[in-house]
Amino acid sequence: MKPTALATALSTSVLLALLSASARLAVPPLILLRQGQGLHAAKEYSRAVETYIQLADLRADWSEPHTLMGEIYVQQGRWEEAYAEFCLARQIEPRDVKALYGLGQVAHHGGETGEAARLWSSALSLDRSETQVRCSLARLYMEASRLDLAQQHLRRILLLERQHQEARYLLGLMAAADAPSLAVEHLQVAVQGDDQQVSSKSQAILDLLAEDGTERSQASPVGRLALVYLAQGFPNLAVEWLEKLLADEPGNQRAQAYLGYALLSSGQPSGALETLRAVTHSDPKNVLGHYFLGVVHRTQGYLPTALWDFKRSLRLDPTNAATYAEMADTLRRMGHYTAAEEWYRAACTVAPGEPGFWVLLAQFHVDVVPNADKGLVAAREAVSLRPDDPVAQDLLGWALYLGGDLTGAKTALERAISLDANFARGYYHLGVVSSELGDEDRATWAYRRAVDLDREGEFRDRASQALRAIRLES
Repeated sequence: MKPTALATALSTSVLLALLSASARLAVPPLILLRQGQGLHAAKEYSRAVETYIQLADLRADWSEPHTLMGEIYVQQGRWEEAYAEFCLARQIEPRDVKALYGLGQVAHHGGETGEAARLWSSALSLDRSETQVRCSLARLYMEASRLDLAQQHLRRILLLERQHQEARYLLGLMAAADAPSLAVEHLQVAVQGDDQQVSSKSQAILDLLAEDGTERSQASPVGRLALVYLAQGFPNLAVEWLEKLLADEPGNQRAQAYLGYALLSSGQPSGALETLRAVTHSDPKNVLGHYFLGVVHRTQGYLPTALWDFKRSLRLDPTNAATYAEMADTLRRMGHYTAAEEWYRAACTVAPGEPGFWVLLAQFHVDVVPNADKGLVAAREAVSLRPDDPVAQDLLGWALYLGGDLTGAKTALERAISLDANFARGYYHLGVVSSELGDEDRATWAYRRAVDLDREGEFRDRASQALRAIRLES
């Protein structure tokens, strides 16, 4: 073989060896990444995190495993851990768009809206096609009543993706008062999307726009939409629309009472008190005014004053079951459990066909002052009225467990998680019952689901302790 040919053959051999080594280095990490993403999509968050940790150990130069772990921690409400992972991702890759977005989520959760806007704008400057970032910015601007900026971002999304469900929903929500035909156009698209929660919210607004109000305050689209804004998480917009309504109808005491509640919901308790005191001073028989005053006083910790407000509201309207329930809740917070039970029962008596009040009574008897028999009666009533309610099924299952019926409890709890696959409380209770029945495999699985899905921490902590106990016993 000629020297030139030999050199060529050797260099080719070396190149192939290098490529082979590179492939061997890349393939296991890629396999781990795919495995982690599959577990992530299935919401098996603990196993996904374990996989991403292995991946981060293998490839310390990749930011992606840290970003993915941060996303999981956001889903679980573990904000400090999320922040740490997003920061690690940015140390590895300062231009990581998803890490910037995640840091913005953490900032927004902590009330740092200016920092969130800065981080999300930085992410957009790196990738103008990031619709998730634009949607979050639009929501932030809606919360700040900067509807012009919100609309700019949402319209840009539609240029990229005409059927984008959340963008259509938000545009419809903003257009509902001033341009109902345009709102309907957007909302009809949003209703057809895959996200059932967004679809339900969009349908609720469509139903509202199709209604013919009977009372003057309810016939006004502005007044009715204010209540929708409250229900859908934009109390600042509710304040604006109610103020607009009151400018046209200054004597509308009902709207003024709702304005007080909207001010409280938007973080203005002093303004809420001032507004509601003015309502009840000018109209001492304003039922809603006294009711919302009770809510404000209870929020501020003035529980005896809140009781007085609720009682005043009840004297004016003794048929309002919600006020009975508020009385019960206030007494429960004061530790007056016997009186609280009486008021919860009164709410059920006044509105026996409303399952929500039976749920409250059942919760009182299984969580606050456990009483298996009373809890079972209330939970069965709730289930009979709303058989597809996972909370009612969970309460039934736990009441059965407290009464010693483990088989019946497991059946009800299996039903609860079948109705809501993300129901952490139901998984935890199923773990307890399965363990009592000796089914450790099912208990372990249920506890792991509780750990993965609980955003508040209570059932995650309990389930983690139970898993540690299982491991020690095995």
